[in-house]
Amino acid sequence: MPIDLGEDAGLLKRLRNRALFISIAFAFLTVIIVGRLWSLQVLRADYFTELCEQNRIRIVIDEAPRGMVFDRNGEQIVGNKPSFDVVVDRGNRSAFASLEHFIQLANIPERKTANALRTKNSYRTVSAIQDVGLEALSILEEHRVDLPGLEVATRPKRRYVEPTLACHTIGYLGEATKAEIERSDGRIKLGDRMGRSGVELLLDNYLRGSDGRRLVETNAMGRVLRTLRRAEMAIPGKDVQLTIDLELQEAIEEFFDVRKGAIVVIAPKTGEVLAIVSRPAYDLDAFQGGVSAADWRSLRDDPDSPMSNRCISGQYPPGSTFKPVVALAALQTGAIKSDELIGCSGVMRLGPDEFHCGRRTGHGEIPLRDAIIYSCNIFFYRTGLACGIGPIAWAARQLGLGAKTQFELSGEMPGYIPAEKNYRDYWPGDVVSAAIGQGRILVTPIQMAVAFSAIANGGEVLQPHVISRVISPEKEEILSFGSRVLKETSIDPSYLALVRDALAGVVNEKGGTGWRARLDFPKVAGKTGTAQVVPRVEDEDATLDDIPYERRPHSWFVGFAPADDPEIAFAVLVEHGGSGGHAAATFAGKVVRAAFPVHDLEGTQSDD
Repeated sequence: MPIDLGEDAGLLKRLRNRALFISIAFAFLTVIIVGRLWSLQVLRADYFTELCEQNRIRIVIDEAPRGMVFDRNGEQIVGNKPSFDVVVDRGNRSAFASLEHFIQLANIPERKTANALRTKNSYRTVSAIQDVGLEALSILEEHRVDLPGLEVATRPKRRYVEPTLACHTIGYLGEATKAEIERSDGRIKLGDRMGRSGVELLLDNYLRGSDGRRLVETNAMGRVLRTLRRAEMAIPGKDVQLTIDLELQEAIEEFFDVRKGAIVVIAPKTGEVLAIVSRPAYDLDAFQGGVSAADWRSLRDDPDSPMSNRCISGQYPPGSTFKPVVALAALQTGAIKSDELIGCSGVMRLGPDEFHCGRRTGHGEIPLRDAIIYSCNIFFYRTGLACGIGPIAWAARQLGLGAKTQFELSGEMPGYIPAEKNYRDYWPGDVVSAAIGQGRILVTPIQMAVAFSAIANGGEVLQPHVISRVISPEKEEILSFGSRVLKETSIDPSYLALVRDALAGVVNEKGGTGWRARLDFPKVAGKTGTAQVVPRVEDEDATLDDIPYERRPHSWFVGFAPADDPEIAFAVLVEHGGSGGHAAATFAGKVVRAAFPVHDLEGTQSDD
């Protein structure tokens, strides 16, 4: 008997159709999955292998240490020491969230994380926080699991004998700008520090080494597990030897405790700068981790201008230190004779104006030598008028004044000595002022040291220089810098000898204005100067403390030692320091004592 499926046959047919659809769909999906797997694992295997390696292996930059800086005797002035940076791995998506978390945990100022916020960089990692302290490092290690994408990198930073020692000469470092990076053809990268002033700027290409690169393996947290290969070794920068005498520099910086001023000491036979000190100083360590905008504004807007190197950029009236120049001009032109007597009654009239001498009662009839020793204004007023501004300017330029000395460091100013076309602009009153180093005459401390070096060495104007040589870490000489004569003066050597003798008398003879610089040995020669910054105060009896600081005269002493065979020439300037025979002369004696420590004898003083 046949079986009647009835409704069950229709149900079975529907089930078969459904099973067929599912089988076809499953087969289709299987083909898609297999095709995708084939594409990923076979066709694009190399691509995904590379991505995998990039997640596991990355390049680490080993920053090369900058070259060191030594003094003339091989004593280290600037070296390097390790510092620690927090590095962000840009390939880790959690890195920036970790950075923000770490900033909160370690309470780090946001200004120190500026680098991490810059997105255009050719490397996978970037230094986010520079020079972090040990406390912050310990926090990072403690929360390592919670801070994926952050690493600690060791990099060299500058180590100074003292952070303010020779700061204007050494110079500070600053981070490379975008324009500098683009111009460098890959030699400079984001976060690199470059010289911004002083020797660091002048020799940046030598001091900056070549960074190393190595392949490292990291774990899922971005932590470095091991170094796989060193692609390039870091090559340290070249070392620099200066002409500076570290012992002398340190001694001067210790005792030269003025608000504003400058001291330059050079070797008059070679032009080597033995010490160069500008006040106020600034802290080189403050620039190690980058200076905030607020701190930079504070330095920039400081009325005492601590960033300014007054030794080369400060322009001042020379006061009576200019009188030897006038003396040489008058002798050379025959305006006066060496033994000619000129009278000083304490005051000289020129039309309706009166010009006074430093000694109210006058010096009487005196020759040139005594006029220099006693710094007689009236003598030089009359000599200047007899000579004229032209010969005075000529003599000044013969000694290197009125032009840059060609000192290597940037920022040098030329001062002002009238050019020939300007002679007609000087009236008799202007000539009188110029004859005692006032009026429009301007000089820098380094110019005065060079000028007195020329007087001391018999007429050679030398280029002052502070760089001795550049050497490799293996002590092989790469560059050397020797002495250079800028010009031989046309001034008669006998006149230079006469002025040298008078300058020795300024310090060592009774009544000389420079007696505070006097030493038993070596004998000091030099000239004091008191440069007015405002018209002479009406109250002749006013003390320095009675005069507002900004209205006080500048105090000068320029000289050389030993007087009979000079080994150093120097200029001392104390801004608003009062009489040159007081502040500057006192410091001058200390400079010479520091320069000749073997003969550290107490100076004798006269009762003048």
